Amino acid sequence: MAIPSFIIILSLIVFVQVVIYSKWALSKMHYSRYINQPKVFEGQKTVMTEEISNYKLLPLPWIRLESRMHPNLRFGSQENLNVVGDQFHRSLFTLAPFQKIKRRHQVTCMKRGFYSLPTVTMTSGDLLGISQNFKTIHVDCEIIVYPKLLKMSELPLPSSSWQGDTIVKRWIIEDPFIVSGVRRYGTNDTMKQVNWKATVRTGELQVNKRDFTANYDFLLYINFDQEEENWNQERYEQQLEKAISYAATLATFMINNGLAVGLYCNSYVTEGAESVRNKRKPIRIKPLKGKVHLQALYEQLARLQLAPSVTFGQLLEQDVQSRLNGQDILIITPQLNDKANIQIEQLKRLRNKVHTMWIEEKNYQKRA
Repeated sequence: MAIPSFIIILSLIVFVQVVIYSKWALSKMHYSRYINQPKVFEGQKTVMTEEISNYKLLPLPWIRLESRMHPNLRFGSQENLNVVGDQFHRSLFTLAPFQKIKRRHQVTCMKRGFYSLPTVTMTSGDLLGISQNFKTIHVDCEIIVYPKLLKMSELPLPSSSWQGDTIVKRWIIEDPFIVSGVRRYGTNDTMKQVNWKATVRTGELQVNKRDFTANYDFLLYINFDQEEENWNQERYEQQLEKAISYAATLATFMINNGLAVGLYCNSYVTEGAESVRNKRKPIRIKPLKGKVHLQALYEQLARLQLAPSVTFGQLLEQDVQSRLNGQDILIITPQLNDKANIQIEQLKRLRNKVHTMWIEEKNYQKRA
């Protein structure tokens, strides 16, 4: 009788714990996820923090969290963490009553882009794993990976006049209305520039030192057209990623030197509220100065899709029709077709200075 009784009692215990965990395992659970540094550059690391809390008396022998991750977000090896096929992120927890666990995961951002991590599936069950319950939790979590910044020496700039500080000097002129101090009289100075009060005070000729102001707005154009002949998806993506890095590097250099920079391209964005308003429309960001504008350019470049919204010739034609003038334009492109070249000549007639940065060295040599 002892053995049958034991089996009956054991079965009853198993049944009861199955019922209890089926009903209450996932009740009064709280989960949150956040990125410590949600905006990073390509190749940099950030940290994803998970917090899970059990607000009840029932202990949880196991609870599993699963979410789909983009393969461009690489997680470091860690105990109780399993990444399946570079896409599915799984974390395993054991929670006592009223316990809270915080776990941090190091993430390497391998490629430029916008990465949304919107949902997590929470699964738990009884001690023996006979029953399992799950629910989906929505979390507001995203990572924006800016393009990789290069050294200016790595860019295939159009000519020697674009090297180093000469890039800045091309668009900077002395402003006669802004005085930033005084300096000693030089051989090229005129008597009109003499500051007589400073001359009397120092005992030698002093002239007003003028500040500088930007003469031109600077527009970066990126051509997302696909080649009509010998087109290859992998090569196309490599070229455009390189073009985006070139644009980010130039924008950084220009804005850090006080110039106004804008971004025009025939791509589009598909993530966030901006894409809802401007779905499949070419990108046009007007030239502005300052760190805030530079961050906005980084974010737009991070979100760009590797596909055209219109042809590059159509983009340029729209700017010709709007009478765009007085701009310094640099076109970053792997190739240009006849229609684009015609529109470039039209832009030049409108008093725009147009230069071309070829992505592939062979194109640069052929057209230099």
